[in-house]
Amino acid sequence: MYRPITLQRPFLILALLVLLALLAACNAAVPTPAAPAGADNSATDSDASDTAAVAGIAAEIVPVAQTSSPAVLPAPLYYLNAQGQIMRLERDGVTSTTVTPNDAGIADYDVSPDGRMLVYVSGNDLILFDVTSSARTVRLAGETFPADDYASMFTKSITSPRFSPDGSQIVFGMGGINVAGIAPGDPLTLVQPSDPYPDFDAEPKPPLAGPVRFFTKAEWSPDGQSLLLSFGYFPEGGGIAIKDLLTNKLLEVEDNGIHCCDLAWTGEATALIGSAIWIYGMPGLAQIDARTGAGQTLLAGYPAGEPGPETAMRLVRAPFQANGEPAYVFVSAGNSYDLDTSVAWYSLAQLNSDGSLTQVSDTPYQLPGDITWAPDGSGVVFVNPADPVMRAVNPSFPLNNTMSWLPINGQETLLLPIKGHQPRWGGPAQPVDGPDGAALAELKAKAAADFGLQAADQGISVRQLTSDGQRLLWAVFSTGMRTFDPLANHQVAIYTYDNGWLELARRELSSDDPAANGVSPDILGGGSLNQVLVEPTHIWLTVQGVVGAHGGAFLALNFDGTSLNIVTGNFNGSPDAGHVSDINGDGRAEVLLNLTEPYIFAYASGVRLVQYAILRWDGSQLIPVQLAPLSDSAPAAARDATNQAILFANAGLWQDAQTAAQVAVSAAPDDQTAIWNAHFVNYNSDAKRMAHGGFGDPYPLLTYVFAGNYETAVSVMRGFSAAQLFSASSPLVVGTAAEGWQEQLGQTLVMNAGSALAARPDLAPAYFLRAWGSYLLNPADPAIKTDLQKAVELAPADSLYAEALTLFP
Repeated sequence: MYRPITLQRPFLILALLVLLALLAACNAAVPTPAAPAGADNSATDSDASDTAAVAGIAAEIVPVAQTSSPAVLPAPLYYLNAQGQIMRLERDGVTSTTVTPNDAGIADYDVSPDGRMLVYVSGNDLILFDVTSSARTVRLAGETFPADDYASMFTKSITSPRFSPDGSQIVFGMGGINVAGIAPGDPLTLVQPSDPYPDFDAEPKPPLAGPVRFFTKAEWSPDGQSLLLSFGYFPEGGGIAIKDLLTNKLLEVEDNGIHCCDLAWTGEATALIGSAIWIYGMPGLAQIDARTGAGQTLLAGYPAGEPGPETAMRLVRAPFQANGEPAYVFVSAGNSYDLDTSVAWYSLAQLNSDGSLTQVSDTPYQLPGDITWAPDGSGVVFVNPADPVMRAVNPSFPLNNTMSWLPINGQETLLLPIKGHQPRWGGPAQPVDGPDGAALAELKAKAAADFGLQAADQGISVRQLTSDGQRLLWAVFSTGMRTFDPLANHQVAIYTYDNGWLELARRELSSDDPAANGVSPDILGGGSLNQVLVEPTHIWLTVQGVVGAHGGAFLALNFDGTSLNIVTGNFNGSPDAGHVSDINGDGRAEVLLNLTEPYIFAYASGVRLVQYAILRWDGSQLIPVQLAPLSDSAPAAARDATNQAILFANAGLWQDAQTAAQVAVSAAPDDQTAIWNAHFVNYNSDAKRMAHGGFGDPYPLLTYVFAGNYETAVSVMRGFSAAQLFSASSPLVVGTAAEGWQEQLGQTLVMNAGSALAARPDLAPAYFLRAWGSYLLNPADPAIKTDLQKAVELAPADSLYAEALTLFP
């Protein structure tokens, strides 16, 4: 039974904001076009002068005009860029244009089933846009209100517009769920109102007799006669409901807790809910009977039992089923209950009628952002995961990043040269260009012969690449373990298809190549090669391989149309030797080489000194980003701050370096040296800070020292007395990752603290830590007392420093 509660304004606001964020993250498959439902109320109209924008729209579905380049996508793809504008990627997978350059940031949008119209929300106005003529119509002018007017936020905001299956109507949220015709004179109907916003000003504050529901989003059934509604509860949680537009009946779905976030109609009376959350709901996959509201669990989120810290979760994303075809889902496995689900790995699988799964792709994918199926189910576009450092430091909602196209015909993902979120297909699906499965099998056989593969444990993998505008291209690479007697290094080649396969370029991944920096992978898997977006004049590839027992090999290559070249390489003792990431937000990626030292103690201890080298494209080549002073023409304040940033970074005082680097950029905002100094410092500082003392940090004290956070490092010691710390059985050694490695720990502390004190001789905690490091090396070292005296001098009120000094009279 629902228990009445007393209104608490701050908690309500926080809970509702969380719920709206969760609901805004929901994605739904594009429904199959069919007939709409009617609406019977008067319309709210605006901008009659733009009525020509919606005049003469044909009812039949016809393809949108395309470029002459080969088509790799089944339809044009719309998306929102980082500035909140609608962009369009043509079927060639290369040509991208801005559709709405002059509107305020667009919160959400949709594309009509025929691809001819857009509807979007900008400035709380509901706007129609004709793709062919570029005519723009304000269909409904929403109200403006202050940002802190929460009642208006939940009752007057226009949200989640969606075209009906035949494109004649739009459903959207505003004080509930509304349906409107697309012409200015068409009626607008509030088909499902939200519950009244609670009255916070009433005294005494009344208890609530039941849950308060705020309806914000709806998805049309294929026949246009029902809506699948998402709502958020006060005080927390949310749910799914079915609205029958013919009978006006509302059915709340009984779904065993699976009620968010990926919704997909699979027929006129059934829908699927895929859930990857375990807050306010359960993970898994449920099927809904739209006639009764009954929900049936198809894939349990906790197949081994009830949720708990050690219970594996099965997360589900992006279910899809169309025209009676098999259903497809992305399913994770082996995730623990307390895992950040945004970094989970998923496999694409077919859901069989008996509830079993058949894997479609062998490659796992991270799916932290938006996912959109092609209208015919031929594949799916998803937003790629962000750099873990950038995501941790500045988590964006929704995730704005590069995207990939994954066809379900067995091919691997195709990187799309765009960056954004909320992909939407721009019309009905059409056949793509390119060879069939038999021809791709021929490519593997040809490449195996071209490469001269002999060993039974070596294979071939194929990945389609972005078209160069004229040709369809594929990267082919060897997989498995390279042979050593005789030596046969892995190879990568570029092929095109023109009534047969033609090799355009090939490169042996040899450590003898000067650009490889001595790197050559021993083992490559089917997912080891990926296309990345560094700059548009070349096709860029990265190779992630294994060297030895657990070492990583990273190589970056580019193809200029005729030759394939290794650009840089890196080895690391851990599997991650490098990656690419757009660290300055310009839409192009930098190459990051992982210089992290994994052998501070034993490799298995997990103690790491994190550090990255950064390479950027300067217009003609990749160059290293290195800390450098500014020219004499720069403002004096910028030069002085830059010198401080370099001093602090070299001393390992990374947060101090960040502050100084930002001062330099503020004083010289157009100075590229100052800007790139700041990017280098920020990325490395943030990467070190990411490792701070959280779950899985094997030795937080050193993690803080490596980041230059000496006071925080000492805070790890403050739970013990000075006598315990300065003893042969120190609790920060015995039973920790440092046990047996006292000498390495002492040397690391003395060296790092010494560097920090050379730059900042006023740093009392660094003196204390250097004293402890000296003690671990030699308890009789007179430097211990000297450093403790200096720590007490700088921080006379610190009892731990004073107590430690008494131990060394």
